[in-house]
Amino acid sequence: MPIYQRLWQMIRYAQRLYWVDTLLWLGIVGLPIVPGLLIQQFFNGLTEQTHESPWVWIALLLAIGIARVVVIFLGRITKTQHRFLMSGLVRHNLLLGLLNRPGAELTAGRASGQKTSPGELLSYFRDDAAQIENTVVYTNEILAETVFALVSVGLLLSVNARMTLLVFLPLSAISFLVHRADHRRKRYRRNSRQATQQVTGLIGELFTAVQAVKVAGAETSMLNELEQRCDRRRQFKVREQVFNALLNAGFGTIVSLGTGLILLVAAQNLGGSLTVGDFALFVYYLSFVTYFFAFLGAFF
Repeated sequence: MPIYQRLWQMIRYAQRLYWVDTLLWLGIVGLPIVPGLLIQQFFNGLTEQTHESPWVWIALLLAIGIARVVVIFLGRITKTQHRFLMSGLVRHNLLLGLLNRPGAELTAGRASGQKTSPGELLSYFRDDAAQIENTVVYTNEILAETVFALVSVGLLLSVNARMTLLVFLPLSAISFLVHRADHRRKRYRRNSRQATQQVTGLIGELFTAVQAVKVAGAETSMLNELEQRCDRRRQFKVREQVFNALLNAGFGTIVSLGTGLILLVAAQNLGGSLTVGDFALFVYYLSFVTYFFAFLGAFF
């Protein structure tokens, strides 16, 4: 079978895995909708002093939990295959395109035509392929989380429309924070990637020119250069990681403050138009909606 025909079969298989994984992920995030409704009925039953057996609620919750475990297990299988297949295809096509160049010239598609060292090229095969893999995988998670968030918002609107509108305050703050931090985040990432490429490039050149370095007696100077590049990479990498950690912490803080504000408003309406079961339902779904906002901000 020709290689391009095999590649096309792998691509079609990856597409099928993507949609199967999307459906399974919809099940993973969709099954938790049911316990919220059960919790609402349970607490309303307590306040209305009904005498339903608690074993009914326990059995229903256990059944939903077991079903979610099965779906998660199946989702792990498809997602693992999907991840490795995608990254493998990307790396295969990178290497194939590289070998098809005249003399396997390592220009790596640069506009300036400057050649890339083998060590520097490794960062493209490792980091860029992993980034593409993560981005594609997270799109179906975002899709499933969006569907679940919309259903949750619909249920929250049925409980109390005014409190539900407050849910979107964290989303507005997260969008503003992402927009303000985007330029700096890109600059930190660009510097970190360039420093990583310089380190891997020098390491590759040292391994390919060991004899020349020893003949010239340049071991000390080359090791000093490698140490300087490693220190530079460490500084840029730490700066990038710290900034990303602060940004993600900011998302979580915004969501927590928004949740606290909404619960304060809900507590004032408790006992009036808001029953204990409605309050439990609101608190249950609120965590999923606010988690979606934090996850969306981190994804961006």
